[in-house]
Amino acid sequence: MEQKYVVGTGDAIITLEVTVGTVGSAYCNVSLFKGAVSSGVIAESLPPDGSIPEEPLGTANEVGGGCVIIRTLINFGHLPVEVREMAVERIVAEYHFEGGVMGPQSFAFNPETDLVVTPNYTIASITSKIELI
Repeated sequence: MEQKYVVGTGDAIITLEVTVGTVGSAYCNVSLFKGAVSSGVIAESLPPDGSIPEEPLGTANEVGGGCVIIRTLINFGHLPVEVREMAVERIVAEYHFEGGVMGPQSFAFNPETDLVVTPNYTIASITSKIELI
């Protein structure tokens, strides 16, 4: 499912906040792409929770037509093997945008398309893409 946030045009500052809920140890980073050009990592979490406080991405004019890629890695290696699958199923990752023409809007990761898990459920990787239109 494509996720799109309407930023519009102008000088409004577009912000993003990432909330990760897990019993694992998580790391998250955000990159902004416009065409084939990446801005590199523009925001990242501090260990161990994976959440990123509200961070400005740029103005609507600067980020419009681009997309945000949010990558989250979660390590469940400290958990007993028998509870890791359940821990993966309970991951919460939400992305809250503000500053766009439609006001605040939140998105969640799609476990069907965004989540990759190692066979022993030690590592979960989430990669979410949100277009800025």
